[in-house]
Amino acid sequence: MKRGIHCLVLLAAALVICSAGCMETWERLSGASAEEVFGPGSAPPDGYGSIDVSSSPWGAEVYVDGLYKGKTPVTVRNVPAGTHEVILSKSGYEDATQEVTVQADASVTVKKTLTVPKPDISITVSSTKSGYQPPKCYWEVAGTVSNSGAGTAKDLVLTLELTPKNTAYDKASTEKRIGFLNPGETREFYIWVDAPSCSDYTGKLTYVYYDADDRKHSGTATSI
Repeated sequence: MKRGIHCLVLLAAALVICSAGCMETWERLSGASAEEVFGPGSAPPDGYGSIDVSSSPWGAEVYVDGLYKGKTPVTVRNVPAGTHEVILSKSGYEDATQEVTVQADASVTVKKTLTVPKPDISITVSSTKSGYQPPKCYWEVAGTVSNSGAGTAKDLVLTLELTPKNTAYDKASTEKRIGFLNPGETREFYIWVDAPSCSDYTGKLTYVYYDADDRKHSGTATSI
């Protein structure tokens, strides 16, 4: 216990007078090597600085070298001079990471705009079929829809649209509502649409969904 108190007192003295000969001074004053106190290959820090951390939106958890330091906006004080990793984490957003170099008696700023994880929708058509079921002709399409992204797709809707090659006939379309599709999730779908006639048609399968920021995404999955 006495040796521990003695080391702490000498550490404070060493930090004040530490310069180019810091390692030698530390060992002479404390009677213990810097590696014994700070770990293998370490030396006493060359002073302390601070890190000012902010984010949009605010309220992100802040970690410096893996240690929790509060929520944004926050000033992390008494950070040893040197290189450190700052991580911002908030539920519903992707983590933001930045490496900073802290200098003695100085402050460094970390300002991050957090982003919402994005869905990545892919659609695979496994079968298509057309035929006649009195009193109408029909088209049907089956397949799977997958989300390989990190965010959830909301209000996902597939639309099958038929365009007749004979312009005397009208177009036909129908929707298949998938709803929410979570990251890593795959669902099967089956779409049936009545055609105005049994004339030749070209088909198009499109999709629309919203991300966590309520931004709309749409596209054509495939032509049939």
